[in-house]
Amino acid sequence: GAMPTTTDIGAFSIGNSYQSSISNVTVDSAGMAGALFWFIGEVKDTNISGMNVTNVDKIPLISANSASKTTNVVVENSNFKYKSIDKYGIGFRGVGSQAVLRNNSFTNTGASYSYLIYSPEGTQIQVSDNSYSGFQRLNSSSDFSVATNNFNLLTAKAD
Repeated sequence: GAMPTTTDIGAFSIGNSYQSSISNVTVDSAGMAGALFWFIGEVKDTNISGMNVTNVDKIPLISANSASKTTNVVVENSNFKYKSIDKYGIGFRGVGSQAVLRNNSFTNTGASYSYLIYSPEGTQIQVSDNSYSGFQRLNSSSDFSVATNNFNLLTAKAD
């Protein structure tokens, strides 16, 4: 993603940050532009947990552009609900970026979309023990994340 302007930042913009924690936050993202979370520059040792996010409409949940680098970023124990999606929902693009997405629920009540997560070669994103629906698969077929034990609620199968 591009660098956000002040009019399209979304809920959280985290840049050049160390040892941050965001927990137990409810966000109604109706009308929101940009991305729910922007990671800018170097973001280290960041934990996001207990999020309850509704009405996500055609914006990414997490956008970290190619100039960013994340280290030990953990997103866990959260619920994210899309109304509609028309492009990636989670992307860590900076070479060397590392993150863990675990024990989350990702649902899309709009038209089914092909995937939620896309992170390119050179990233180390672990995606495990999540549940999802409204996406044909959790990760893009060309995604370089390591995905294990994610549960498709519609097919009742783990992948």
